[in-house]
Amino acid sequence: MLNETMTNHKGIKGMIIICALTIFIFYTADAQRRRPITINTGSGYVTINEMTGGYGLAGTSSDYADYFYGFTTTHGYQWNMRGLGVNQSMSGAMGAGILIYESGKLFPLFGDLRFTINRTKVSPYFMARGGILISSENFDKLTQLFINAGGGINIKIAGSLAVNLGPGLLVQAGGGSRESFATMHAGLWFKP
Repeated sequence: MLNETMTNHKGIKGMIIICALTIFIFYTADAQRRRPITINTGSGYVTINEMTGGYGLAGTSSDYADYFYGFTTTHGYQWNMRGLGVNQSMSGAMGAGILIYESGKLFPLFGDLRFTINRTKVSPYFMARGGILISSENFDKLTQLFINAGGGINIKIAGSLAVNLGPGLLVQAGGGSRESFATMHAGLWFKP
């Protein structure tokens, strides 16, 4: 009986040692140093400067409905989130710019939200913008509201600098009309 109890204790000790070694191996294997894969691993200030253009999709006979091109700049904050094995970030920013239409100029003031799934070199992102397009010629009749949704890719070119490129869809409404555009954005994403 005593021999049998000693044998059981040795078997249990062996299983505990094997389990402890297995946990230790998995723990140390997961603790290997990894290279950061975001354009900057910490949360903080971000600026995005883009050239943008759009082509009218329907009802292009009214003013500000055929095409536009211009420049926008956004400044805000990027939060890096890590969970469920996915390295991702979200940025919230305010922006302004100038858009030149076939009928004149409009000045956008907007909010910009972006969600990025960070990868080593090329990272996909999704974006949503909304705001106001201000007319300096006739504020009451030509100023419009807009929303712009889209996606794209960030291509890392340096430690804190990336080039972004992506399509989108913009809808603007005001002054008794509503227009829609297929858009394209290309610019620089800088996070010091």
